[in-house]
Amino acid sequence: MLILRSKLEAHRLVVAISVSRHSFGNEQLYPATIANPISLAEYRGLIDTGATRSVISEKIIIEQKLMRTGHMQFGSMHDTKTHTKYIASIGFWAERKDAAHCLDENDKTFFLHNQLIEPVNMNNNAKFEAIIGFDILKHYDFSFDKNQNSFEILLNN
Repeated sequence: MLILRSKLEAHRLVVAISVSRHSFGNEQLYPATIANPISLAEYRGLIDTGATRSVISEKIIIEQKLMRTGHMQFGSMHDTKTHTKYIASIGFWAERKDAAHCLDENDKTFFLHNQLIEPVNMNNNAKFEAIIGFDILKHYDFSFDKNQNSFEILLNN
């Protein structure tokens, strides 16, 4: 069983993620020997259960050469703006939980979310490079332990 865990950091739940450009069959953007390259570059993703969509920073967009798919109106608490949509693959750096429910914090495993995502862009932020919204979170079971100030997402069973 893989678990994605986070403790509150200044009232924020931040986890280690990776974001990659999705490679469509005929694209010659990567060497032919690599069918579907996955970037293992680590970024900080803010868990936001109230966010409808996931968003990614300009830093990730540039570094991973993400493909633009269109535009959309996207509202926040402050206003509504036109944002650019991108297509991407996302993965999480998780811990393995054994049958006795013991976590090995030194045994990090990469877990690739099994669906493409279409996040919108956001300005760069010093505290995190992406916001993981409910478009991704709805696929997993998650819980919050207020006594430990921790958050867990069950990635597989």
